[in-house]
Amino acid sequence: MVLKYWTANLVTGDTVFRIHDDGQISLTTVTSVTETTFTVAGIVHTFDKLTAQNSEGAAILPDDAEQREKYECQARRATLSALNPETLSEVEIRYMLGAFSYARGDVNCKICQSQGRQQPGKIRIAMLTDREVSYVLAGLRMAIKTREKVSI
Repeated sequence: MVLKYWTANLVTGDTVFRIHDDGQISLTTVTSVTETTFTVAGIVHTFDKLTAQNSEGAAILPDDAEQREKYECQARRATLSALNPETLSEVEIRYMLGAFSYARGDVNCKICQSQGRQQPGKIRIAMLTDREVSYVLAGLRMAIKTREKVSI
Protein backbone atom coordinates (compact mmCIF):
# COMPACT_ATOMS: atom_id res chain seq x y z
CA MET A 1 0.00 0.00 0.00
CA VAL A 2 1.57 3.30 -1.11
CA LEU A 3 0.03 6.42 0.44
CA LYS A 4 0.21 9.70 -1.43
CA TYR A 5 -1.40 11.69 1.38
CA TRP A 6 0.49 13.84 3.90
CA THR A 7 0.05 11.12 6.55
CA ALA A 8 2.25 8.68 4.61
CA ASN A 9 5.39 9.99 6.29
CA LEU A 10 4.04 10.20 9.85
CA VAL A 11 6.20 8.80 12.62
CA THR A 12 5.71 8.62 16.37
CA GLY A 13 6.59 11.95 17.93
CA ASP A 14 5.54 14.11 14.97
CA THR A 15 3.47 17.19 15.77
CA VAL A 16 0.10 17.68 14.11
CA PHE A 17 -2.89 19.97 14.59
CA ARG A 18 -6.24 18.83 15.90
CA ILE A 19 -9.35 20.65 14.70
CA HIS A 20 -11.89 21.26 17.49
CA ASP A 21 -15.65 21.54 17.01
CA ASP A 22 -15.50 25.33 17.39
CA GLY A 23 -12.94 25.63 14.57
CA GLN A 24 -9.99 26.26 16.86
CA ILE A 25 -6.87 24.18 16.35
CA SER A 26 -4.44 22.84 18.90
CA LEU A 27 -1.01 21.32 18.63
CA THR A 28 -0.73 17.65 19.54
CA THR A 29 1.70 14.77 19.12
CA VAL A 30 1.44 11.52 17.19
CA THR A 31 1.73 8.69 19.74
CA SER A 32 1.71 5.66 17.43
CA VAL A 33 1.63 4.83 13.73
CA THR A 34 0.66 1.67 11.84
CA GLU A 35 0.41 1.06 8.11
CA THR A 36 -3.20 2.32 7.93
CA THR A 37 -3.85 4.25 11.17
CA PHE A 38 -2.27 6.59 13.69
CA THR A 39 -3.12 7.89 17.15
CA VAL A 40 -2.50 11.25 18.76
CA ALA A 41 -2.14 12.34 22.36
CA GLY A 42 -5.41 13.03 24.14
CA ILE A 43 -7.70 11.19 21.69
CA VAL A 44 -8.68 7.56 22.26
CA HIS A 45 -9.91 6.65 18.76
CA THR A 46 -7.40 5.99 15.98
CA PHE A 47 -7.23 8.06 12.82
CA ASP A 48 -7.34 6.67 9.30
CA LYS A 49 -4.18 7.58 7.40
CA LEU A 50 -6.11 8.08 4.14
CA THR A 51 -8.54 10.65 5.54
CA ALA A 52 -6.81 11.91 8.71
CA GLN A 53 -10.17 11.47 10.48
CA ASN A 54 -11.35 9.10 13.18
CA SER A 55 -14.67 7.29 13.63
CA GLU A 56 -16.08 10.25 15.59
CA GLY A 57 -15.34 12.68 12.76
CA ALA A 58 -12.42 14.41 14.45
CA ALA A 59 -9.83 15.61 11.97
CA ILE A 60 -6.08 16.12 12.09
CA LEU A 61 -4.09 18.58 9.97
CA PRO A 62 -0.39 18.49 9.11
CA ASP A 63 2.12 20.67 10.93
CA ASP A 64 2.91 22.76 7.87
CA ALA A 65 3.39 26.48 7.30
CA GLU A 66 -0.29 27.17 6.57
CA GLN A 67 -1.56 25.44 9.72
CA ARG A 68 1.25 26.89 11.83
CA GLU A 69 0.25 30.40 10.68
CA LYS A 70 -3.41 29.75 11.59
CA TYR A 71 -2.33 28.46 14.98
CA GLU A 72 -0.12 31.50 15.66
CA CYS A 73 -2.88 33.91 14.55
CA GLN A 74 -5.28 32.14 16.90
CA ALA A 75 -2.78 32.54 19.75
CA ARG A 76 -2.28 36.27 19.01
CA ARG A 77 -6.05 36.78 19.00
CA ALA A 78 -6.33 35.00 22.37
CA THR A 79 -3.55 37.19 23.79
CA LEU A 80 -5.30 40.34 22.62
CA SER A 81 -8.67 39.14 23.96
CA ALA A 82 -7.13 38.48 27.37
CA LEU A 83 -5.82 42.04 27.76
CA ASN A 84 -7.65 44.24 30.24
CA PRO A 85 -7.68 47.84 28.91
CA GLU A 86 -7.92 49.14 32.48
CA THR A 87 -4.44 47.77 33.27
CA LEU A 88 -2.80 49.41 30.25
CA SER A 89 -1.10 52.78 30.41
CA GLU A 90 -2.14 55.68 28.18
CA VAL A 91 1.12 55.26 26.25
CA GLU A 92 0.45 51.55 25.65
CA ILE A 93 -3.07 52.30 24.46
CA ARG A 94 -1.85 55.06 22.12
CA TYR A 95 0.79 52.74 20.62
CA MET A 96 -1.78 49.99 20.14
CA LEU A 97 -4.30 52.34 18.54
CA GLY A 98 -1.59 53.86 16.37
CA ALA A 99 -0.58 50.42 15.14
CA PHE A 100 -4.24 49.55 14.54
CA SER A 101 -4.70 52.71 12.49
CA TYR A 102 -1.54 51.97 10.52
CA ALA A 103 -2.76 48.43 9.78
CA ARG A 104 -6.01 49.88 8.43
CA GLY A 105 -4.19 52.41 6.28
CA ASP A 106 -5.33 55.42 8.35
CA VAL A 107 -2.23 57.61 8.04
CA ASN A 108 -3.89 60.48 9.94
CA CYS A 109 -4.52 58.20 12.92
CA LYS A 110 -8.06 59.48 13.56
CA ILE A 111 -8.57 56.81 16.22
CA CYS A 112 -5.53 58.09 18.16
CA GLN A 113 -6.85 61.64 18.13
CA SER A 114 -10.01 60.65 20.03
CA GLN A 115 -10.08 59.69 23.69
CA GLY A 116 -7.67 56.75 23.94
CA ARG A 117 -8.96 55.09 27.12
CA GLN A 118 -12.46 54.54 25.67
CA GLN A 119 -11.31 53.19 22.30
CA PRO A 120 -9.92 49.70 23.12
CA GLY A 121 -13.29 48.59 24.47
CA LYS A 122 -14.94 49.68 21.22
CA ILE A 123 -12.66 47.56 19.04
CA ARG A 124 -14.26 44.16 18.54
CA ILE A 125 -11.38 41.72 18.35
CA ALA A 126 -13.41 39.11 16.48
CA MET A 127 -13.87 41.61 13.66
CA LEU A 128 -10.16 42.38 13.28
CA THR A 129 -8.14 40.87 10.48
CA ASP A 130 -5.10 38.78 11.37
CA ARG A 131 -2.92 41.64 10.17
CA GLU A 132 -4.67 44.15 12.44
CA VAL A 133 -4.30 41.83 15.44
CA SER A 134 -0.59 41.45 14.71
CA TYR A 135 -0.10 45.21 14.38
CA VAL A 136 -1.99 45.98 17.61
CA LEU A 137 0.14 43.52 19.57
CA ALA A 138 3.28 44.89 17.89
CA GLY A 139 2.21 48.36 19.03
CA LEU A 140 1.89 47.09 22.60
CA ARG A 141 5.35 45.48 22.42
CA MET A 142 6.82 48.75 21.10
CA ALA A 143 5.26 50.69 23.99
CA ILE A 144 6.68 48.23 26.51
CA LYS A 145 10.14 48.35 24.90
CA THR A 146 10.02 52.15 24.87
CA ARG A 147 9.08 52.21 28.55
CA GLU A 148 11.94 49.81 29.39
CA LYS A 149 14.48 51.99 27.55
CA VAL A 150 13.26 55.13 29.32
CA SER A 151 13.49 53.50 32.76
CA ILE A 152 17.10 52.32 32.24
